[in-house]
Amino acid sequence: MTLGESVTLNKVTTNAVKCINKWGTNIGTSTPYVFEPKQAGQFTDTYTCQNELGYQVETTASYEVISKPTANFSYSPQKVTLGESITLNKVTTNAATCTDKSGNSISISAPYVFEPKQTGQFTNTFTCQNELGYQVETTASFEVTPPPAPSLKKVSIKLNHTSLFERAFSINPVDPIEVFDEQIKLNMGVTLQFSFKINNDSNAKCKLTNTDNHFSEDLNYDAQGEFTTEITPAYFNERFDLKCADQSSNQFMTIANIVLKSIDNDILKKLANHVLDDKKGDYPKNEFPDEYAEYRLWNTYAQLHNLTDKAFLYANLDFVFNDICKFSGQPNMCEGEPEKVRIKNKLAEYLINTSEAFFETCPHPDNDLPIKHVDGNEYRPQCRLKEKAQGYFQWRSPYITVAQEVGKKDKEGQVTAEPSKLTSKHWHMEWRAAGNVAQAIKPFFDLTDNSFDFTSSCPSEELELPSEYKQIVAAQSFLSEEQKYACRANNVKRLLKKHIWDKWLDPNYETRKQYRINGTPMPHFIARTQMIEDLFIHTDDNYTQISRNHIIKDSIREDENSELSNIVCSATDETKCNWPKPVAWKDEKGEKKSVTYNYPFGTAGSMDLNHGEETILVITQSDALKYCEFKNGVENCFNKRFLAEQLNAKAWIKAKPEANSKGRFDYFLNGYCKGKTKNPINEQPENYLAHHKAFEGLDDINKMQYFCSVHNAAPKPASVVGWVRLAKYNRDLMINMRSVALEEKALVQTYQTLLNNESF
Repeated sequence: MTLGESVTLNKVTTNAVKCINKWGTNIGTSTPYVFEPKQAGQFTDTYTCQNELGYQVETTASYEVISKPTANFSYSPQKVTLGESITLNKVTTNAATCTDKSGNSISISAPYVFEPKQTGQFTNTFTCQNELGYQVETTASFEVTPPPAPSLKKVSIKLNHTSLFERAFSINPVDPIEVFDEQIKLNMGVTLQFSFKINNDSNAKCKLTNTDNHFSEDLNYDAQGEFTTEITPAYFNERFDLKCADQSSNQFMTIANIVLKSIDNDILKKLANHVLDDKKGDYPKNEFPDEYAEYRLWNTYAQLHNLTDKAFLYANLDFVFNDICKFSGQPNMCEGEPEKVRIKNKLAEYLINTSEAFFETCPHPDNDLPIKHVDGNEYRPQCRLKEKAQGYFQWRSPYITVAQEVGKKDKEGQVTAEPSKLTSKHWHMEWRAAGNVAQAIKPFFDLTDNSFDFTSSCPSEELELPSEYKQIVAAQSFLSEEQKYACRANNVKRLLKKHIWDKWLDPNYETRKQYRINGTPMPHFIARTQMIEDLFIHTDDNYTQISRNHIIKDSIREDENSELSNIVCSATDETKCNWPKPVAWKDEKGEKKSVTYNYPFGTAGSMDLNHGEETILVITQSDALKYCEFKNGVENCFNKRFLAEQLNAKAWIKAKPEANSKGRFDYFLNGYCKGKTKNPINEQPENYLAHHKAFEGLDDINKMQYFCSVHNAAPKPASVVGWVRLAKYNRDLMINMRSVALEEKALVQTYQTLLNNESF
């Protein structure tokens, strides 16, 4: 036993009446005797027992007492800097084994050297035991302090190895280091060489990141003792964090912020021309002898996207004006407020008149409107018809050609009238126009005077013709020009609510579920209605959002383990997708056959770049990294950065097809050829069957090139409208997008993205 523990003397005797120990003390013949030894060692005691006649016998009993173990553990040194080593010293006696707090066996005496991985104060407990399992505990403490903070000595930036910027520091700068030089031009695709001198540099490691984590790059340590990297600017304003750590640590600390400011002469010159351009619509003025002559909508994408673009310019004109005035080519433009006021009023006139024109009947009979020639067909404009349907406004569909208005010939060659063609296929066309109209009037509700009361200040007449309401507002002399625009916008909102929103929520107006605002499964249709609802939310604190059967998340395929992430056109079941449609034909026996080719560019279908504009606009309205919607009380989110990364990685090609060409969007996202408006998925069955074999084994790019070659047309450079907005979540994508020739219709969106979430 271990010293300090008790021992029992057990007795077994027969015919004994008395037993004594070596000192003659009677100890009894059977009762166990418990005692505690007072010293360590090996002991043998002799005992004598006798019967009643005095006959004696002797017996001996032995036992061993071993000492208690002792343990005294300590750390040296007891206080170190992160990255330095510590030794665990051990002093033990009578210990057979020792363990740490996790139960792992450790040496009873050999020192243990280790390097702490984090800072803080630490106390560890160790347990040692002797050969009998008697245990004692010992504790040891140490403290790890952070290493001295790295400090920046110098930062240098060069362009083509010519110095643009250099600054030395005695301590880490508190304020961001602003770097600007007119040679840093985004449209030139320049590359800058960054160099940083750090104290204690040989023991440090550094990296450069930006605040939104779009970019992170480890810096190289060169022979001159400087940390270096090369950066291609991506935005007008981009903030980078210089972070350094000790070589043995991963605890990077920000030692400086660098704000890189760039310019893009091409963008700003075109933007200045765009803002100063007096062009309103694309209608010949003399064909419409009314006040909305130049503001009629054809409902083309370019027109509608121009509404949201101009709304952005109107809402942020103070900021935009400062950016573009020096590129306007008009020396007096920046000298005072009058020019800015003139531009703002011009933008306001365009936005409010175009929005009102959508609800204004055309000054012609419904079937005798001016004709516009597009791709060999004749179309009439999207004018509101004079006749109502079930009490709601209705519009002529721009889908319908003049030839279709008359009718079509049956098998006998007789003309069959189709009056329903005037308004059929029009539900989502109304949403498309109304969504952009809603965004066009939204800025008018953000008046400088927040006390303006629309109910008491604006005329209360609920008129069907915006032109009549406009005349009443014009007569209100107590209203400022800004307030008059706001009242007219409020009237457009009323018409929008009644004749678009309420109509397409009314179950008695149209029975097909996909024609319901709350029932449509298509992402760009959902987005258009969300643009309308966004106006209601923005202008009414008590507005309750509608419950939808489908949300955009239903149509976003986001799988980080997948080869493809794209907005697809079906809500839940791709086999029921409107794009691509099954190709049907009859074989030689007259039996019906069909097949659906779900190639990746076919899956994109109507999700080419133009169709994606409203979807991406809705997704990117918030600067939050995730886009979230509620469905059945459950929040559904997806990561916009991942979508941008996929767009950059999967749908962007460089140097194709010519070796010296700049990047362009590949055909997977667009799916069209120059001069050919049909998606390849809508090809005639016999062509599909002929091409199907040739498609086998080809990647997306070569499939599209093959398809276009059949039409004797080159693949069409895709528009960046809409999708460019995603580039604020991926700087490489922004650089790629600026490498292509800028299309006019992508001008404002590109400018917005280059601002890189600039706060207005």
